[in-house]
Amino acid sequence: MLKLNKKFSIIKKRKDFIDISKSDLKWVCPAFIMQIKKKEGIVQNRIGFTVSKKVSKKAVVRNRIKRRLRALAKETLKDNVIDGVDFVLIGRKSTLDTEYSDMLKSMKHCLKRLNLEK
Repeated sequence: MLKLNKKFSIIKKRKDFIDISKSDLKWVCPAFIMQIKKKEGIVQNRIGFTVSKKVSKKAVVRNRIKRRLRALAKETLKDNVIDGVDFVLIGRKSTLDTEYSDMLKSMKHCLKRLNLEK
């Protein structure tokens, strides 16, 4: 299980994923898609990871993509994010082939552009 810090919890319910997807804040890059929903007056951040069967029919591949996304989130979102934000990271086919350093740059750039850094 992902242990970022006390400010983060994991999103597991489909209703929450759909609620966040209706928000207009998102960032698309070749390796992943990040959807964001800001919440006023709430301190805890939440994060969810998803990879659809359109990406790969094999669960092994989808799980590997999710592991890469978890590692990326753990490294970039740990202490650098403002409070009261829900994140959903969506894996793409190119997530497996993209260099990890390029994914880190994309994530940091995304956080700057969306004004989510502390």
